[in-house]
Amino acid sequence: MPAPPEGHYHGWFDNVLWSTAPAVASAGPANAPTPVIGSKGQLPESADDLTVLPWNDLEILEAHLKEGDVAGVIMEAAMCNQGSIHPAAGYLEGVRAACTRHGAILIFDEVITGFRLAPGGAQQLFGVTPDISTFGKAIANGFPVAAIAGRADLIDMFTNGGVVHGGTYNAQPVAMAATAATLRSLTPAVYDKIGKSGTALMEGFREVFARHGVTAQVVGFGQVFHVALGLDAPAKNYRDLARMNKPAYVALTTALLRRGVRALERGAWFLSSEHDAGVIDETVAAMSDAVRELKAAGTL
Repeated sequence: MPAPPEGHYHGWFDNVLWSTAPAVASAGPANAPTPVIGSKGQLPESADDLTVLPWNDLEILEAHLKEGDVAGVIMEAAMCNQGSIHPAAGYLEGVRAACTRHGAILIFDEVITGFRLAPGGAQQLFGVTPDISTFGKAIANGFPVAAIAGRADLIDMFTNGGVVHGGTYNAQPVAMAATAATLRSLTPAVYDKIGKSGTALMEGFREVFARHGVTAQVVGFGQVFHVALGLDAPAKNYRDLARMNKPAYVALTTALLRRGVRALERGAWFLSSEHDAGVIDETVAAMSDAVRELKAAGTL
């Protein structure tokens, strides 16, 4: 069976679209979350061979792996679909060792983090290598390209191990050209620029919230971070993040939109090489105005 973490997102297949953003009340206890269906039309039976686990808890993962029935563990190496949460110290290393010890395949979903946090993704940033990695999005700067990489003995099963993999648009020439051009453009200078811009934006937001007396957490990476209203400490997992004041944040994104800033309602902020110092300053100013408006209205 596969074991994905609560709050992580790994695509629309029926056997993994579970507990991506569940209501905590319906998801069962934190130490053994109940799989929550992700879409109407899914068969409940598709979760029969699935175990949803809390993230950043090595002890619980180890206990499940010891049962000997977990084929693979799939996760984001940094929880960027929800919260831009860092892995706890030693967590990824512990997961890697536990999977090796108990014969489970470790899969890192790098569709968000790959080529965004570092040229080699989150696994390069944290120094932990999975057995299989999936990539998309930034790999071709938004063109429809995805990739799977990993151990040769596993990937070679596509060609000589009886594992079927096909796609009408595999190796589509325009998308491949976009991939090559994007990867050539991702120089150390580009990562440095994006990281500095994102860090400046995060610091600007923190200053705005502190100045207006708004309880909030701005955490993550320079390239992708998350804003959570109402949290007095950084979230360590999905359950922590679920306590954020979502209605207030939606109101904040609406106020920002009126000021020319489009922000995702889930709290994620993504930086690009085109976000220069001027854009950062304008965005911080818009955030300050929006927070002032909502404070006056009693929303924050």
